[in-house]
Amino acid sequence: MSDERLDGADVQRVMFVLQAAARALATVPLDQYLADVDHANTVAPIFNPTLWMRGEKSMNEWADLARAALPLWRIGRQIEKARALAESKAGAR
Repeated sequence: MSDERLDGADVQRVMFVLQAAARALATVPLDQYLADVDHANTVAPIFNPTLWMRGEKSMNEWADLARAALPLWRIGRQIEKARALAESKAGAR
């Protein structure tokens, strides 16, 4: 990290990118993806251990990334709900 402070344009860019990432994540069923990974880790070793052993590391690396993104996904869903509510109120006028 740098000791320099961000200027206003840099702060705005950071905020824009964070909001864009949160809104993009909100478009996918991240919670269901993680539930499916957990389910696969539970049943796959029993029903197809060879296939599970081949794919488990990669699947869990993706799941780790998804878990790290989960707080941003939740915020993105809140942003989208607030936007939808504002639009419905504006349309009701």
